[in-house]
Amino acid sequence: MYDRFVGVVLCLVAKKLISNLLVVNRHRRYTAVDVLCDPFVLTVGGSQPVSAESLDELRNSRRSELEHRAKQNRLSSKYGASTRHG
Repeated sequence: MYDRFVGVVLCLVAKKLISNLLVVNRHRRYTAVDVLCDPFVLTVGGSQPVSAESLDELRNSRRSELEHRAKQNRLSSKYGASTRHG
């Protein structure tokens, strides 16, 4: 019975991720950061169970890390592109 419940929950979590990817309105659609912070992705498709608290902490730290990296990439491409010689 437990395995069936877990399977149903995983199916719902996966459906939620897919639904958020297929939103027509680009302002409401998941971004790459949203996808990488989604519970389905964070738990590797449910193969790594975590508590709700741990999941929130993991999601927040992952989002901060990814947004920081994106900011660094934007800055390096903005300033690095003018100094490249090719």
